[in-house]
Amino acid sequence: MLLRHSLLAGFFLSLLIAAPSSAQSGCPATFRFDALESSSADNVAQGLVFVQQDWDGTALVNDTRREYVASEGGTAGTLLFSRWSDGDGSGWPTPVDAETFAFDDQGRMLEHVYMASGGGPYQRDTLGYGASPYPTYEAREDWTGSGWGPNRRYAYDYTEAGTLAGYLFERYASGWATDIVFESDLDAAGNRILCRFRTEPGATPYRLTASTFDGDGRRTSVVTRNYDETAGAYVEADSTAMAYGPYGIVLHEAFDRDGSTWKLVERHTVTYSNEGSRAVAIQELPRSVGSGLVARVRKTLDLDPFSRPTSYLQEVYPDGASDWRPSVRYLYTYAADPRQTDVALDPTTDAFALSVAPNPSVGVFSVTLTASSPTTVEVFDALGRRVAEVRSGSVASGETRIPVDLRSLPAGVYVLRATTEAGGVVSRTATVVR
Repeated sequence: MLLRHSLLAGFFLSLLIAAPSSAQSGCPATFRFDALESSSADNVAQGLVFVQQDWDGTALVNDTRREYVASEGGTAGTLLFSRWSDGDGSGWPTPVDAETFAFDDQGRMLEHVYMASGGGPYQRDTLGYGASPYPTYEAREDWTGSGWGPNRRYAYDYTEAGTLAGYLFERYASGWATDIVFESDLDAAGNRILCRFRTEPGATPYRLTASTFDGDGRRTSVVTRNYDETAGAYVEADSTAMAYGPYGIVLHEAFDRDGSTWKLVERHTVTYSNEGSRAVAIQELPRSVGSGLVARVRKTLDLDPFSRPTSYLQEVYPDGASDWRPSVRYLYTYAADPRQTDVALDPTTDAFALSVAPNPSVGVFSVTLTASSPTTVEVFDALGRRVAEVRSGSVASGETRIPVDLRSLPAGVYVLRATTEAGGVVSRTATVVR
């Protein structure tokens, strides 16, 4: 007998706090509200098909389609692209190769090639790794017609726990020149509490980004200060505040510095339904006339039982309108599940359960296991690879609390799976955010 459980709590937060640029610093220049990106490796492994539909004045109509296809061995992939308007209106036209990917035997990205619309490459990213799942370097090159020429590169530095500590970002003109030096401070829980950005090693940081976190490792505030060379001091520029509920973020407010006070310039209020599988966010923006904020954008996100997006609808409420009007919709389908997450009831007892909190987290979780026979608890990534074993052996009757530390792993969605000696299996997702 199989019972499907909802595994959605927590994932929406990882969509709402934007991942930074390729450097994954955890301190983007602006903490945007929503970002529906996921890694190319995950997209290829799960065979994601992504369709964008735009409002034409009367209905949402197909615009573009992107399909991620994996090679048979899983060490390569292709992004196929097609545009509805290029066909005859009866279906999607034959797609073209838009991007190609190469992975190592651990599923880590080695090469990402971007293809020109007329065919042939025009740009590529190459990555290298050490012991950490994160890359030690990342280089972008441009196709010159006869070979690859340098464009930019990152060199990453990590803590002993495997968390990104900083990076050196360089651009190439007639030679390599430093563009950004990023450094960060982490607290004892692994939270990134301060980020420093410099133009070159040893220079005065031109930007400081300070964050606070709650007891569950969720970011609650961000304050950005820029260095004023004339005053010789740091000046507050903008800030962000977040609040959370059982399923994820419920309030996201952005402020700009206005003299001696903070001016509210944007607010997102989020409500959840269907056990967290649907989230609706209302975005308020400054009025075109007068002061204060007014609801302008509504965003609706639906997730599947594996915590993956299935649809994202954005609607707008223009001045003079009487109701919400669709703007754009994204539709997601998957050729493969990340892995089995059904619950097979323990044949020896019905008291078999697994819960994870806080979720999401920067990587430190408390797992509560209820079982009556020897049980193994393992952690798998989105590609189905086992990345950790956190418990193996007999457990006491009733609840057992198990600490799980995933701070050395990249941000993303992981599956914790408990398997009993008697054959019972139960899984829960855990979302790691940075």
